[in-house]
Amino acid sequence: MFLAFLAGTLSILSPCVLPLLPLTLGAAAAQGRYGPFALACWLTLSFVTASILAARGENLASVMLIMAAFGIGAALPLLILGSLSREFYQKWRGRMIGSGTVLKPVLGVILAVTGLMILTGFDKRVEARLVELSPAWLTELTTRY
Repeated sequence: MFLAFLAGTLSILSPCVLPLLPLTLGAAAAQGRYGPFALACWLTLSFVTASILAARGENLASVMLIMAAFGIGAALPLLILGSLSREFYQKWRGRMIGSGTVLKPVLGVILAVTGLMILTGFDKRVEARLVELSPAWLTELTTRY
C-alpha cells in the first residue's frame, strides 16, 4: 500500500506532470475554494474506476485498495499545492492576466515553430546535437529506463 501511495505522489511530481500543475491547479482554484479538493477527489476516483475496469473482476478488492492508495498519493500533493496556489492566484491574478496578453502571441509563435520543426524533421537534428553536447552521466540517467 505504501509503495502505491509513494508511486502516486511521485507520479504527480514527475517532470512530465509537474509543469502542468500550475495550469491545472489554477483552473481548479478559480472554480472556488473547494476546487482543488474536488480535483483531487475526482482524480482518485478516476484511478479506482480505471482499475475496476482493468481488473475484469480478478482480485478486485486488492486492485481497488492499491489504486485508491495510488490515487490518494497523487491527490495529496494536489491538495497541498492547491491550497497554497489559491492564495497566490488571488494575489497575483491581475498581473498574470496582464502578462498573459503579451505571452499568448509569443507562446503561439513558439508552438508554430515547434510544429514546423517536427514536420520538417529538424527537431530530430536538434535533439541529436543536444544529446552530443550533454554530459554522459545526464544522457545515461535520462535513457536508463
